[in-house]
Amino acid sequence: MAPLISKLDDMNYPKWSILMHALLVRQGLWEITSGDTPCLQGSPNLSTVCAWVKKNDQASAEISRNLDTSQLTHAHHTDAKTLWIGLEKVHQCRGLGACLSRR
Repeated sequence: MAPLISKLDDMNYPKWSILMHALLVRQGLWEITSGDTPCLQGSPNLSTVCAWVKKNDQASAEISRNLDTSQLTHAHHTDAKTLWIGLEKVHQCRGLGACLSRR
C-alpha cells in the first residue's frame, strides 16, 4: 500500500517534496528523477534503454498523480527530472518577498 501524500498545491511544496522524494526512493525511481541515472542513448529496443524509459515513465506518473489539479499546468513534461525541476522552480521561495507573499 502506497503511503498517503497530500497532493501538491500552492502551499505545501516543502512537505510534499520531502514525502515525494522518499516515495520515489522507496520505489527505486529517485535515481531517474534526480538525473543520477541519465537517459541512455541507443536503440529503443536495447534492454537498458527500455528499462530507463520504463522507470522514467513510472517516476513521471507517480509525480503527476500526486499533484492537485491546479498544478497540472506545471506538469507538461514527460521527463521525470525536468518535471521535478520545473515544479521546484515554481514552488520554492527564492527571495524574502516571495516567501512572505506565499505566507
